Amino acid sequence: MATMTVRLFKKGSDDSSASMCLKSAFEDDPFARAFMPGQVYEDLGAEMYRKWIDLLQGFGMTYVVECEGVTKTVAAWEPDHEPIWAYPKMLLFLAWCLWKFGAKQTFRIFKLMSSGDEKRAKHAPTAYRLSVLGTVADFQGRGAGTKVLKPMLDRADRENFPCYLESSNPKNVPFYKRNGFKIVEECYPLQDWPEYRESKGPVMTLMYRDVPPDGETSSTN
Repeated sequence: MATMTVRLFKKGSDDSSASMCLKSAFEDDPFARAFMPGQVYEDLGAEMYRKWIDLLQGFGMTYVVECEGVTKTVAAWEPDHEPIWAYPKMLLFLAWCLWKFGAKQTFRIFKLMSSGDEKRAKHAPTAYRLSVLGTVADFQGRGAGTKVLKPMLDRADRENFPCYLESSNPKNVPFYKRNGFKIVEECYPLQDWPEYRESKGPVMTLMYRDVPPDGETSSTN
């Protein structure tokens, strides 16, 4: 069996491979498809993830799993408080969204991000936040997700930090539970869209991982 290696993301050399990895990983994600339906995802998905990773990697908390020299998994985290320099980069990301998706979808993206920040402030104001984790579709189920989580979960344990995430796909919730996360809320942030007038739209599962007791770790080895 080929060896998997986990390491920090390298800006420049990892940009393209990481974005393609996430595009594959989120191919069937309900929220990704809501914001980028049909051919839009095929045309702009990789570029959108590249812009997002470019913002997140600046925190120095983005990891990749490689197998035979190919990026298979990406996990990007945010610190407990975002530094000032992140806000101009966020505005640049939204400007790119406005250019590519138009005003309506960009407003929806901004609204989702704002709602997410409010929920985080409520449930986990001092936690490390897992912003995105994805594994190439044909590599899922081999343990790469657990492997890419381990560096930051171990760091959180050492530093006595809780962790927090928003799972955009219910099928991933059991995986996060195995890694010590618990559900704190299920919400439907797109329920006011006309497209979802007859339903609540896709569910976002908010999950929290508490600081383990002294001398213990809740990360999966």
